[in-house]
Amino acid sequence: MTREILDRVTLFVALVVFCGLAIATWPFTIDDAYIIAKYAENLAAGDGYALNPNEPSDGITGPLYVVPAVVGALFGDPVFAQKVFGALCVIASSLMVLVVLRGAQRIIAALVLALSPMLWLWSGAGLETGLACLVLTGSTFAAIGDKPRRFAGLAPLMFFLRPETTLAVLAGASAWFFPRDEEDNAEGRGPRWRTLASVVAAWVAGGVLVAAFRAVLFSDVLPLSYYAKPAVRADGVRYVFDGVVACTGGAGLLVALAAARLGVKERVVALVIVTELAAVAYAGGCWMVGFRLLVPILPLYAFAVARSVGDGVSRGGGARVVAIVALVLSVAWPAVWSSIVYAPLPRVAEVRESRGHAIAQELHGTVAVVDIGFFALYRDLTIVDLGGVTDPVVAHAPGVHIEKEVPEVYLRERGVEQILLHASEPPVIEDGRLVEYHGFKVEERVAALPWVRANFRATQTFEYEPGYSFVLLERTSL
Repeated sequence: MTREILDRVTLFVALVVFCGLAIATWPFTIDDAYIIAKYAENLAAGDGYALNPNEPSDGITGPLYVVPAVVGALFGDPVFAQKVFGALCVIASSLMVLVVLRGAQRIIAALVLALSPMLWLWSGAGLETGLACLVLTGSTFAAIGDKPRRFAGLAPLMFFLRPETTLAVLAGASAWFFPRDEEDNAEGRGPRWRTLASVVAAWVAGGVLVAAFRAVLFSDVLPLSYYAKPAVRADGVRYVFDGVVACTGGAGLLVALAAARLGVKERVVALVIVTELAAVAYAGGCWMVGFRLLVPILPLYAFAVARSVGDGVSRGGGARVVAIVALVLSVAWPAVWSSIVYAPLPRVAEVRESRGHAIAQELHGTVAVVDIGFFALYRDLTIVDLGGVTDPVVAHAPGVHIEKEVPEVYLRERGVEQILLHASEPPVIEDGRLVEYHGFKVEERVAALPWVRANFRATQTFEYEPGYSFVLLERTSL
């Protein structure tokens, strides 16, 4: 079999495997995906950029991802459109990596990508993760491929997807700072300042555009999530450490960064990876399962591992043995540990969706809740978001995410009729009163408010999944 045929076979087999992995994780949908879907439904119906119709709020950190959701809403199913588009973006990102590699390196990259459970878990979860993955991969390859126009077209998009990842995109522009090849280096050619200035200007334009978008619509250049979930740096550092171990086994990251010794392209990719890790740590990480904020760098990580290991294999002898061991270390831990931990999630998601529909049937009117997405989408409700992600009043209230001090007067003014509280263990209820209850801090505070205790009674409890249930408080007088 010739090398060209082997490369084609590798690409085809990888495509089939990638599609299979996206299908296997398809049932997993994160609750925030339903928030995007609800915004899209309201936009498609002419009810504004809002969770509650005609109550505009900047509740989506990555507003660009509303576009495929709106298209889906026009055809009847925004969530389906979000999931399909995200999965296609991840598959495209992965194939983009394979196309630029040849021979053993293509096979190595395909193996690393296929054995990255987090990449596929988030491919069809319904959020902007897949598109962010595609934009970061595409912009980085445009930079190292000396295609400034393509980079300039992609770079601004990240501001409308993942704010912390914009710095990783900018790191890719360093390709025009380093000498591009040995000839440039030998002749002492330095940075190409004109090209570098133009691509950086395109990147800055993205920031200006998203700031203008938010300032015009909401009189604030920052999304509500900035206020609802203020960054805790220590949490961010812990998130990145745990994520690196889960996604790369730790050793895999070292192998990827070692590729920087091979040349400018690899050096730029390494810089992009490191920049994203630092930015995510500074942003405080994320509360969602599966380290989704690290997913956009996984295709580039696979590229770097393939280049590093492939170089060792090609040298033969002891270098080949070291390279093979490095490859095993790069994929073994993420594949085994992550698969054991996260493999049940798609099935759990199916059960949650089924039970969620049953719970939604018990809700009506104005409901205060933390898990807003699913219930907002599948039930005609007015939502008071206790997490503050879509509610300006709660977002600016004292406290960090899910520990907000929601003003009692605000709940009264909103005319809350029901309060749906998450419970980490079955609550103790006597005569409709919560005697013992353990949930998120914001929920415990709401349940303890004098107005709530005087005017609400616990009427039902619902099992959602092991260790996660709901208790419904209903207002006794209006």
